[in-house]
Parts: sequence; structure tokens; C-alpha cells
Amino acid sequence: GTCYSQENLDNVAKTAHEHGCKVHMDGARIFNASIKTNTPVNRMLKEFDSVSICL
Repeated sequence: GTCYSQENLDNVAKTAHEHGCKVHMDGARIFNASIKTNTPVNRMLKEFDSVSICL
């Protein structure tokens, strides 16, 4: 898989919110992405309204 940049994630969420939409993150690989990008999960998800994570 690929990891999107934090800037890209933030921009997608911002654009959705500007149009009155909620944003959901499918967190199936969120911990892998966090390690690869050296970004804390709480920062990655800061702009999202909901997330699903299965352990």
C-alpha cells in the first residue's frame, strides 16, 4: 500500500468540511502508516470526524 502525506490528508478533510461533509478514516492500517511516516496517530486523525480501528 501507500501512505498519503499528512498535508494531503488535512487538505482532503478541510475540503470536505468546507462543503459540509463529515470525513471518516478507515484505520485498518493506521498504525503501520503512523510508523512509516513517523506521525502520531492522533495527529494523523486530527481533522477526521470518525475512525474505525480493529485490533
